[in-house]
Amino acid sequence: PPPRGGGGEAATSASTSASTSAGVRGVDIGTGGTLIYALLGSAAFGWSFLATENCQYSLRWAERNLRSNPGLRDLVRIRDTSPSAGPADENPGIQLGLLLPEG
Repeated sequence: PPPRGGGGEAATSASTSASTSAGVRGVDIGTGGTLIYALLGSAAFGWSFLATENCQYSLRWAERNLRSNPGLRDLVRIRDTSPSAGPADENPGIQLGLLLPEG
C-alpha cells in the first residue's frame, strides 16, 4: 500500500513498488465523483485506469477532479456507462478491477 507518513523507508518502498508495477491497467467500476481509486493508483504507483460511472452528476465531478490533477490525465480515462452512452467499442486490456459495494 502507499505510505501514509512523511518519508524515509516507506517512501523508498513506495518508489520501488511504483517502478516495478508501472504498466498495470485497472478499471474502477462506479468510480463516483471523487475518482479516488484511479487517482491514488495513478499517483502512487503509475498505474493507468479506466474509471466508469453511470451517474451524470458523479461523471461531471470525476472529470473536474481529473482536470485538477493534470499530471495524471494521461493515466486516467473516464467512461460514461449510462444506457444513453451506448456500448463500449474497445478492449482496454484491464489487469485490475475495483468494485466496492454501496452502504
